[in-house]
Amino acid sequence: MPEEAGRALDIRMGEDVMQWRLDEDGGWIGPDGDYTGWKDPEDSSRHAWKPSTEMGPAWELVSRIQRSFSATFEMSCPDHSRPEPWNVTFRSRAYGPEVKSSASTAPLAICRAALEAVKESE
Repeated sequence: MPEEAGRALDIRMGEDVMQWRLDEDGGWIGPDGDYTGWKDPEDSSRHAWKPSTEMGPAWELVSRIQRSFSATFEMSCPDHSRPEPWNVTFRSRAYGPEVKSSASTAPLAICRAALEAVKESE
């Protein structure tokens, strides 16, 4: 069953895709040990990192996958007159021909595809 948007998926994106960790104060720490500028998804400030529901953080996932796997990115948006999903595709020689995902929102489709790309690369 595909993962749904929310804090659990946001945490997984930070840990598995971005390779960040949450410190005891709720700040995301990057692999270099520096503070990323983002906070825990439950943080009430505008700095809460919520890639499964917000496009800004979702674009960070796209950038990470593109850099890490020399991947191309495609996203098709639905015809809003019909209930169609957003479709995301990453293509890279690092993990095979392509990884695809669909969801009702663009950020969620990006998260699902990013997770799949990381899984396929292992």
